[in-house]
Amino acid sequence: MNLRNVESYQIGLDIGTGSVGWAVLDENGDLCRFKGKPTWGSRIFPSAQTAADTRMHRGQRRRYDRRRQRLDWLQEIFAPEMAKVDPEFFVRMNQARLHPEDRAEGHRDYRWPLFNDAGFTEADYYKRFPTIYHLRAWLTEADEKADIRLIYLAFHNIVKHRGNFLHEDNPALSARNANMKEAVKRLREALEDWCEEHDIECAFDEDALVRALSDASLRAAEKRERAEAALGVEKAYKKLAKAVSSAVVGYAAEFSHVFFVEAEGSKFALSNDEKVEAYACPDEGRDLFEAMQKVYSSYVLMGILSEAQGKTLSFCKVGEYERYARDLETLKGLVRAYGPERYDEFFRGPFYEGTHDYNPDKAKGYTKYNLGTSKLSHEDFLKEVRKLLADIGAQEDERYAAVERAIEAGTFLRRLKTSDNGSIPYQLHLEELEAIIERQARHYPFLAQEKGKLKSLVSFRIPYYVGPLTTKNAAVDGKGEARFAWSSRKQGMENERVYPWNWEDVIDKDQSAEDFIRRMTGTCTYLKGEPVLPRCSLAYEMFCVLNELNGAKWTQDGDKSYRFDAADRLGIVEELFKKRKRVTYEAVEKWLAKRHGPEGGKSVGGAYHVSGGQGEDAFESQLSSHYDFCKILEVDELSEADAAMAEDVVLWNTVFEDRSILKRKIKLAYGDRLSDAQTGRLCKRRYTGWGRLSSELLCGLRSATDNGPKTIMDILLEGDPNHARRMGAAMNLMEILHDDLLEFQAKIDERNLERAHEAGGMSVDEVTGSPALRRGINQALRIVEEVARIAGKPPAHIYVEVTRDEDSRNKGRRTTSRYRALDAALSSLKSQHADVYAELKERDSHALDDERLTLYFMQCGKCMYSGKPLDINKLQTYHVDHILPQSYTKDDSFENKVLVYADENERKLDSLLLDQKLIARMQGFWRTLRDAGLIGDKKFNNLTRTGVGDELMRKFVSRQLVETSQIVKQVQQLLQARYPESDVRPVKAGVSHQLREQCGLVKSREINDFHHAHDAYLACQVGRFIQYRHSAVYDEPVKMAAVVRQFIKKQADDYRRTREMPGSAGFIVSSFLTPGFDVETGEVFRDAWDADFEVDRIKRCFDYRDCFISRMPEETRGAFWNQQPLPAHGKEKKLPLKKGLSPKKYGGYSGEQFSYFMLYRALDAKGKPCAKFVGVPLPVAREIACGKLTVEQYAMSVADAEGLRFERILRGRILKYSKVYYGGDEFYLSALDVVYSARQLALTGELLKVAADVCDKRIDAERLDEAAMGRLFDELRDKALYLCSRFKTVRDVLDKGCDSFLALTKSEKRLLLVGLIEFYAGKKQRVSLSLIGGSPNAGKITNSFLHAKIEDVVFADTSVTGMFERRETIGL
Repeated sequence: MNLRNVESYQIGLDIGTGSVGWAVLDENGDLCRFKGKPTWGSRIFPSAQTAADTRMHRGQRRRYDRRRQRLDWLQEIFAPEMAKVDPEFFVRMNQARLHPEDRAEGHRDYRWPLFNDAGFTEADYYKRFPTIYHLRAWLTEADEKADIRLIYLAFHNIVKHRGNFLHEDNPALSARNANMKEAVKRLREALEDWCEEHDIECAFDEDALVRALSDASLRAAEKRERAEAALGVEKAYKKLAKAVSSAVVGYAAEFSHVFFVEAEGSKFALSNDEKVEAYACPDEGRDLFEAMQKVYSSYVLMGILSEAQGKTLSFCKVGEYERYARDLETLKGLVRAYGPERYDEFFRGPFYEGTHDYNPDKAKGYTKYNLGTSKLSHEDFLKEVRKLLADIGAQEDERYAAVERAIEAGTFLRRLKTSDNGSIPYQLHLEELEAIIERQARHYPFLAQEKGKLKSLVSFRIPYYVGPLTTKNAAVDGKGEARFAWSSRKQGMENERVYPWNWEDVIDKDQSAEDFIRRMTGTCTYLKGEPVLPRCSLAYEMFCVLNELNGAKWTQDGDKSYRFDAADRLGIVEELFKKRKRVTYEAVEKWLAKRHGPEGGKSVGGAYHVSGGQGEDAFESQLSSHYDFCKILEVDELSEADAAMAEDVVLWNTVFEDRSILKRKIKLAYGDRLSDAQTGRLCKRRYTGWGRLSSELLCGLRSATDNGPKTIMDILLEGDPNHARRMGAAMNLMEILHDDLLEFQAKIDERNLERAHEAGGMSVDEVTGSPALRRGINQALRIVEEVARIAGKPPAHIYVEVTRDEDSRNKGRRTTSRYRALDAALSSLKSQHADVYAELKERDSHALDDERLTLYFMQCGKCMYSGKPLDINKLQTYHVDHILPQSYTKDDSFENKVLVYADENERKLDSLLLDQKLIARMQGFWRTLRDAGLIGDKKFNNLTRTGVGDELMRKFVSRQLVETSQIVKQVQQLLQARYPESDVRPVKAGVSHQLREQCGLVKSREINDFHHAHDAYLACQVGRFIQYRHSAVYDEPVKMAAVVRQFIKKQADDYRRTREMPGSAGFIVSSFLTPGFDVETGEVFRDAWDADFEVDRIKRCFDYRDCFISRMPEETRGAFWNQQPLPAHGKEKKLPLKKGLSPKKYGGYSGEQFSYFMLYRALDAKGKPCAKFVGVPLPVAREIACGKLTVEQYAMSVADAEGLRFERILRGRILKYSKVYYGGDEFYLSALDVVYSARQLALTGELLKVAADVCDKRIDAERLDEAAMGRLFDELRDKALYLCSRFKTVRDVLDKGCDSFLALTKSEKRLLLVGLIEFYAGKKQRVSLSLIGGSPNAGKITNSFLHAKIEDVVFADTSVTGMFERRETIGL
């Protein structure tokens, strides 16, 4: 039925992070029609990215801007005095890099940028002061009147490179008293706290570590070994000690061994600032991580200061400079003596043509190193030096030993300007600035007068909790409020300019800090708008402990396990968690034995075994804050007033890294209750991170229970308050939220709807999840809006399936972590299974992407049902079985899968659980695997389960049928708020996939974009079926338990009759495929659902070749260009380093990024009109958006540069992937000179299956059907001209290459076919046809028609569904 005329309709949505599939069905389940096509489609868009990279670059820009500002202020302070001596000095400095012809008018006539005096030129300056440190050192001791320009140059260097703030709490630090004792002391405190929290023995020897790091006679490797010993960490955690000791001496350290968290990029050296900044250190380990950085910084600093003991920093740098000269002379002497023929190659090299500038692409050795470490790093240079000296046989020379020692220490020919300088604290620079002022103030009184200001330029930095000091030019959000600025000014200071020396008079620090707290505090995962608790708050830590404890179990016989009852839970919390930082399973086992034995009932069964927490041998959750406050306040238990105070202190401690403001807030609020010592200890503690939940969720919402109103925290502690048989039984958060009697989820939904109504509707921005998923949700809302507008009414039903949001940081972690776990577990059993352990060691972690191989190792190479050995080379012949049938639960994890011989599957005839005889026979083997850690308690329990009670059945039903994702619920609320008349229902993720598999429907993401629409169609059909037959799934899922049990009984009857286990389909899909009447007689025994008809209709629809495809045009944002500047020589540059600087003279940036395109009309030299399609660079687009430039002005400048006369704009803003029609073809404008065909390749039936198999990398090429590949080749050849007439050259090669294709191997055929499919799908600009005699770069389509035939080009603006297009023809 036509969508405009439909009486009632329903929409299916499949929402992903880069696409939205949609389908519109009428009330009978048929696809509606619009404009002669079925109403389904795919909306494609770029995934939104997180702000992490943008935030990093924004911070970097701010640092550069503030440095520039400091230097400007320095010039302002010096300007009056400088004008008396050299009025042009600052002008010359500011244009020092410019060629004479590019200097400002009236300021060109000089030779040197700094000194042009008759008696003192720039050459004289560099002869006297080879480095800035020579100048600084001289000024700190000179009593004579120094040239004011020399003083400025020294101050300029100090202010520009002012050092780090790691030792901000020690303003008296100087080169004379600098040592690493304070840093080592902090490391000891942080490491001991970390070890205490993780139950690790640590006997840290501070003096030994200081001695090891200070001993200049030791090589770095020896220092690391001694440092490791000084840490005193127990042997079981040797990797932790090795990582910490490696970090503090500058080696690359594996930080996952310290923080016990698998993460990408966790191995790096602390000298690598980028990796340090990018590393996602867990909040609880931040103190230790920063302490390691501080020790490393001190270690490097002591190395620098060792060059001139007792002198200031610059004297040490002068010492380094002189050592560098000696090292270079020694190296040159060795090469001249032993390898003179290699001298020029190593110390000289070829120039750029016509210049005396070395070409870094051809340079080698010292020459390349001398051109900059970006060309050749110091580490690689040292390797070249070693190789050179070995090649020329210089090892016997007495000078070689000194060179080798310096190389080993990493100091040989190490430059003055390195990352080591990042270890210098600002106090050492400030020390020299003060010394220079003291010496020169008698000659220049303004230095003493402005001393406070000058010092502030070095010592001041904006506190992070104050943020940017101005909102001028700040980015704003949709409400017009500054996105990244929140500083608050004092009354009357609103327009006052802020300087480092007056900021405390202008900025209201405390109000800014409060505003910062509000910005930092996220919102609750469940209750929208409610602020989350700090991760270390008493309430949140108690929640974490109870939630983990309530999921844990104890057992005595090793088989039947139990959760802790209410009394035990309370006792464990009070007597264990509140008394120690870390609670191990062993501690709980001992507590149980003491509490209940030997006469107690529980002790009769033997030794206790506790498991089920989040850690391998201990509970991850702790009551650390409660423990800390009891210790600091010297009490056994916190009173109500103490607890309230603790919550405030934890909040402030979490927010404010600045200990001074933290101390002030504590003193102001609780100075009458806390001593100075207690306040100091609280300020020393470091609490970081935020929880996911709010106080209102945990302690505010109440449920009316049989035992009165109860909060979530009440139930976590006291247990189930309703079920008589389970009264007091442990419940975790998920169980509480999904318990229908407690109705917490309903209360949450109700509260969120109320809030949405109060706020005038719920915003997409409020949805929990990634920016990419929020973009998908926004596109879905627009699709529903357009469909409803066409139909003239809202949909009767909306069925939503949301793609799970994948965290890219987790990619690769699982298999690596699993490999390590298997390695550890199998090593404990290698005496019995040495062959299996050896097979594991032969493979890397990526091999465990193979499910069967992973199960093989988990099972020690044996069948899980018989114990017979499996052949690792024949894994495909074995059966992957679900322990609990899919009828019970759609659990596809390893915890519910085993690898077995197909004929070994013995099941109970009434429940389909494993037969008790099989359990009795194999239980010992399974227990061995569990004890070794190869399988978990859950898998062991699944294997040994002999029955399913009502409560467990209810949980199975809930997990299988009810969508519990909070993101899906929020999408449901969004749609429900916008369409109150519609019935909005979620479809459980994965059910559509099950239906697709059961119906044999092929899905291939590589061929076209139809699959998104297909997924939405299936979601709609599944939702429609559930509404028809099992509506209780949505309204009363508890009632489904009996239905599912009956369904399992029927499957068991079938198994008894056929001895074949039911398929992998869950309850919903199995029911979908079951008719509600007797197909032969027509007798209705249930309902009128015709399963065969429904499946046939789905298959028929999947063969449709029409699908609305729309692509969201993109405006590129982000970096303006590739950030690495290139020199003036070599490649042609596209973008100057700065406006007005010629790239041919000064170098420039390559890889210019265009924000969008534009089309303008111009006249050529002969006066003939022409159209020009040009890109608008990102910086230009920003200027246009800000109103600083018009599109016409930019087009005019581009036309002038090409020798054209600009006339007018034809189309001023053409986004990437805009759609155009030309010559009967459809294209996407994807780049400045390339277009893609916009038509989609449609394959059906057998060819779709063949193409999917060919594109599936998991299928070995030899298993592919060669004849079918030939038919696919013919189809792709025949489709070429239909997809695009400009594919004619490709078609011609395919026509000629038929015989060549037949002669290819299967792998070569696959390679060619995949290339063609990717080319047709627009994923590649070109296709390689070299295998059949064609070009390796065939098929590229240029957009020359935009210039030559613009009058024949039609621009199409497509609606979000693709059902509407506004077309525009542009003529000259």
